[in-house]
Amino acid sequence: MRTLTLVATVLLLAAALWIASPSETALQAQGGDGCTEILVNGDMESYTGWSFPSSPAQGSYSTAQYHSPTRSARLGIIDGNNVFSFSSVRQKVIVPAGNALILEWYMYPLSVPHDAEDLQYVNILNSKLREQRRLWSGVRNDQDWLACSFDVSEFLDQTIYVNMTVRNDGNGGRTALFVDDVSLKVCPARRNTLEGCLLVT
Repeated sequence: MRTLTLVATVLLLAAALWIASPSETALQAQGGDGCTEILVNGDMESYTGWSFPSSPAQGSYSTAQYHSPTRSARLGIIDGNNVFSFSSVRQKVIVPAGNALILEWYMYPLSVPHDAEDLQYVNILNSKLREQRRLWSGVRNDQDWLACSFDVSEFLDQTIYVNMTVRNDGNGGRTALFVDDVSLKVCPARRNTLEGCLLVT
């Protein structure tokens, strides 16, 4: 009887410790910085989360350039016919309440030859696909990876779309953008962000 009581006590203690400890899944979702990732497939390695709206130059997943591990999202025109088109990738996100919301991504822009009449941009859309904030825009031909980060805390507790687009005007150069390692995190406090993009190398 004494042995059974001892076994029961040990089991109860083990159960209490298990309940008190955070699960591995919760730790992975939250991360060591206390932030919680709310985007799906930010590394573009699966076929979930993102959509590529129909276009004469429709975007797609690509292995031509990537930040990690082996794929990115390709927008715009690399070769072939230069046609007027908007080439986009976007993801709908139901953002929970919180203290801070941080958007980060890597991009590899090109425009060959450089065409100032084309456009590359990243923006936040509302649930009706209307632009709420344009975070970055330009026509760059770095042909190298840039790291970008912005505080977008004004969109906490809202339904939004994270959207990246390349517009080609059908004349001059062909403009494109590879996008990879996109992250949208709800964080316990605001932190320093680039509020822009910098070359990685």
